[in-house]
Amino acid sequence: MDLVVRTPHGDADVTIVSHGPACTIGDLIAAISGQAVPRVARLDDRAIDCATPLDDAPLLIGSIVTTDPAAPVPRHSDDVELVQIAGRGAGRSHTLSLGRYRIGPGRRLRADELSSATVEESAFEISVATNGVVTVEVAAASERQLGAVCLAGSPVRSTTAWDDGVLTVDNRAFVIDRGPPSDRRRLLPPDPDGTVPFSRSPLRPTTPRLPVIDAVRDATAARPTLWQRRLGQPGAFVVPVGIHEGTAGDAEVVEVNLYTERALAIAGGEAERTALARTILIEVATAHSPADLDVVIATTPNRLAEWDWAKWLPHLRLDEGPLILATTDDLANWANPSADRRKSEATRWVSAHLTLLVIDDPNLWRRRESPLRSLLTSPPAGLRVIALCDDASLAPALCTTLLTESPDRRWRLLSLTQHVDTKGVVGALVESAVAAEVARALAPLTDTELPQIVVEPEGSTPRGSFLDCLGDPPPDDLRRRWADPDINLAEVPFGLDDLVVLDLASRAIIVAASDAREADRVAVTIAATACTRLGPPEMLLLDLIGAPSSVLADFPHTVDGTALEARNAIEPSRLIARIGHLLALDNAPSFVVVVIGAEADRPLRDALLAASSDLPGLCLIVAATDAIDAIDATTMTMITVERRGDRRRAAVFTPNGRIDVLLDDDPPDEAALVLRPLVLGRALTPLEHRIEQQWRSLPSLFVAACRDLAQRAHAASDEVEHPWLVPTPLPSSIDTDALFAEWPGDAVPVGLIDVAATGLQPIWWQPDDGLLVAFGSLRSGVDDLFATVLLGMIDRVAPDDAELVVVDRSPTRRQVIRTIDERHLVVGSDEPDDLAALLEVLEKPRRPDVQPLIVMIDDLGHLRSQAAVNGSLDRLDRALVAAGSVVTGSVAAGSVVAVARTADDAGPLLFAPGRHLIGSLADDEGRLGEATLGPRGRCRVLETGEIVQLAGLDRSLASAIADRLTDPRDGTR
Repeated sequence: MDLVVRTPHGDADVTIVSHGPACTIGDLIAAISGQAVPRVARLDDRAIDCATPLDDAPLLIGSIVTTDPAAPVPRHSDDVELVQIAGRGAGRSHTLSLGRYRIGPGRRLRADELSSATVEESAFEISVATNGVVTVEVAAASERQLGAVCLAGSPVRSTTAWDDGVLTVDNRAFVIDRGPPSDRRRLLPPDPDGTVPFSRSPLRPTTPRLPVIDAVRDATAARPTLWQRRLGQPGAFVVPVGIHEGTAGDAEVVEVNLYTERALAIAGGEAERTALARTILIEVATAHSPADLDVVIATTPNRLAEWDWAKWLPHLRLDEGPLILATTDDLANWANPSADRRKSEATRWVSAHLTLLVIDDPNLWRRRESPLRSLLTSPPAGLRVIALCDDASLAPALCTTLLTESPDRRWRLLSLTQHVDTKGVVGALVESAVAAEVARALAPLTDTELPQIVVEPEGSTPRGSFLDCLGDPPPDDLRRRWADPDINLAEVPFGLDDLVVLDLASRAIIVAASDAREADRVAVTIAATACTRLGPPEMLLLDLIGAPSSVLADFPHTVDGTALEARNAIEPSRLIARIGHLLALDNAPSFVVVVIGAEADRPLRDALLAASSDLPGLCLIVAATDAIDAIDATTMTMITVERRGDRRRAAVFTPNGRIDVLLDDDPPDEAALVLRPLVLGRALTPLEHRIEQQWRSLPSLFVAACRDLAQRAHAASDEVEHPWLVPTPLPSSIDTDALFAEWPGDAVPVGLIDVAATGLQPIWWQPDDGLLVAFGSLRSGVDDLFATVLLGMIDRVAPDDAELVVVDRSPTRRQVIRTIDERHLVVGSDEPDDLAALLEVLEKPRRPDVQPLIVMIDDLGHLRSQAAVNGSLDRLDRALVAAGSVVTGSVAAGSVVAVARTADDAGPLLFAPGRHLIGSLADDEGRLGEATLGPRGRCRVLETGEIVQLAGLDRSLASAIADRLTDPRDGTR
């Protein structure tokens, strides 16, 4: 049941999904507000004890439950009512007791119309005396500001008695009501579903109706004039839309005949044309019952909130939910059956029944792909249309009547068939609050003349979880199904009644819904069902939805553990490369199914969709709340999901056409009080947001069914070690000692390289590896390479297996390095003698049978600059190139490991064969390509573009060397 709860903390439009027999009005208030419950509340302006059970409370659809204990103010016989019948705020009224009142623009910009707010400058003043005597007085200043104040067509110049005439000022019109009718109809007690049978009175002669206000009173007081008009009677579908000055100078009501006119276009400002459309809907909904008229509103998602008030109108609620359609699929679902009415006169309604279609966006009738285009081209006889647009030139060709806004904010009514052209119309512009009040008053009423719609008895439609359509398979059945060669494993059943078979070999299955939770749940249903067709070795499942929407982590098919914590940081290219590598293996799985949530990273989703055509065996199940570009109907399956009441349905679009199916309804615990927000398009109030959170966190039978199926799948499957799918990201730091322990061997690991297809692999160095130059600024971490290689030499290379030459600018480190082995040459770069000794070793002829020469340089740029000062730069460059060249024959294999700050520091080594690692640079990006920015030690291999994270020490190099050279038995070296 749908109703409104008002508390000092705000309002909430909610739906009571279920409640137990012990639930009370107080429980309802507490569940919404979370605050202490008063002893007495008000239900539709009647006091009610909060201990009253909901089953015993006279709750109606649209009822207002409030904790405000205030009672209505009693009315005095001398009171009068100021009523606005046209202009912005039409339909509002205010009771005036004896005294003097100023009427005009409010000081507060957002002050309600006809409210007791401070007036900035009065347009006119009203004095109320005894016996209902009312006088009007106008200030000269206000006339200059707002225009003339006219009463019964005559300007008011002095104090004037206000009898029965219409007062107009600033595109507003008012009347004084001295005795509002009190013929409030007493309704029957409501049925358990919150509806009240309502018998329409016969049409009786009445006084002319004033715009809006008579409709408001008909609805709120359920007067005998409510719904009394019938088709074929005088005044049927004649709707007042405003007033204008008649030939005698008095105000005349302007009306539109929606029965003789096939379509009406309202052209003007967005707020004004929408308000005028609200007026028309209120008028027809109070004059005609749902037996004569049903209403459909076609809008766009960004304008859905403008029609939130209309969800209460019974004329829109003849089916499972309010016909306020905002998506292409919803419009197509409605428009196609509506078009079929042109071919058959037999409908479920009486023959004279009309459908009023309100369209508030020109694109809904102008675009060729719009579902409404063909409907308006050849409309059924019982269809009437109200089209809202900016300009009359955009109106559909079907329109025979135009209401256009003039620059003076008045309206012009032009009827092309009746040859009527009325200018200067003051339109009746109703606000959403007034329209909602009328709609809520009409919501519970059920016309006794409404033909009964055949409803399937409870239980005839399948109810339950998706396990029902699978036959509740035990583990043995799953095991046999996985091994049966005659079963098409790619066929996945979907739905509860008319089953649809989805093809797992499709590029993608797109699930679209307005709510992310609904889209995710349907995607999970399809993936879970697929797990019953293929066993874990044949199908790998990657869950990119995560908790709380997904329970796919419980299935034995799911790789990479539970929902990925870093799923939003997945690099699409790396994931695609990994999936392609797995599908190309000899023992590749038949399918890799990736389930993508509605709130997943959009670039990742789009990249996977684009790559799916090149990866046979990859199936994407994508949940979405937005439009997905480039959907190929021949290789993709589209599913749109909508919820009507507590049931969910889906439309499946395949190359063979469309099929509608029923999904699981997931009924909650009927003994508990379960609430759901009743909101269309607008932002949730704080109380509604609280209810939404509670609704989302309810224990779900769907989740229980999924976990039950996952347990059966585990029981049916053998323990299989799955390969990983999501490449592990490079760590931001690597400890050298930990890297050595993880990767043993003769070669020295200096870091990890990111290989998307096969995972993180070490980048190795060994004594005969040739040239290795690392470029980077002082803080880039490339100097860690020097320390890692040096420690690797100690751990994995015997002193007699290589000849080591170390060039280090630090005297302290040189002293420590000399302790490794006295035969190694350790020199600085500042002294000429050191440079001479280095050149002597580098240029000395070497036999192939001797140990390789390993040259380590901590600052190549500084060494070369000192060589240039001594005039030996060319000798040094030639010697280093020769030492770093891996050749056989007359020269022994060797290795040069050097660290440079810029490209110029490397000299000829920049172009010599070998490996070049590029870290963060202060300059030279243009020469070396884009520099790799990231944590300390992050580099890029210049030759291949692969990313490397170099290892580093968490302590000093001297301490690490000392630990390695200390005998652990006695502490000696």
